[in-house]
Amino acid sequence: MIQGAALPEFGKLRYHKMNVGFFNEAGDLVEKKEVMLLNREETVITYTTDEKIAGVIPNIDDLTFIKIILDETTLQWVQRELINIKDPLTRQLSWRSMFEMVRDANFLKSTDFVKLAFEHLPNEEESTVAGMVKGYLNGIISAYVPEKFYYVNMALGFKMTLTC
Repeated sequence: MIQGAALPEFGKLRYHKMNVGFFNEAGDLVEKKEVMLLNREETVITYTTDEKIAGVIPNIDDLTFIKIILDETTLQWVQRELINIKDPLTRQLSWRSMFEMVRDANFLKSTDFVKLAFEHLPNEEESTVAGMVKGYLNGIISAYVPEKFYYVNMALGFKMTLTC
């Protein structure tokens, strides 16, 4: 795990107690490890399962206040298997991370987030997750998607909302 400061003027790194989830390709949590993120830039975390790991999501159970930036492998896996992650809070944390990645122009394009939301929202059964994603979706369409796609995406979003 890599830790950095949000702002240079507040550069002090801190300890964070969190649970790290290791997931298989199908979205099953195969190991949950309680860790103490050290007050330095890098903390090495290992898992003990023999099962193949497809994604690693930090801070499952949301025990600490951190911004999660998913690694490239986990991001690709989450985009494919998000709806198969059984814990609603972990799905929420994944969506929040992806929203922040768009907002910060970091590894995920706004149009990819919109496409992902339109793909997964119709299958989301947890109302709190769906409501949060719809809020992110509205914000991204309004502020981050290129203007030429605004009306098309708003119409698609309205149509999807009627059917969900």
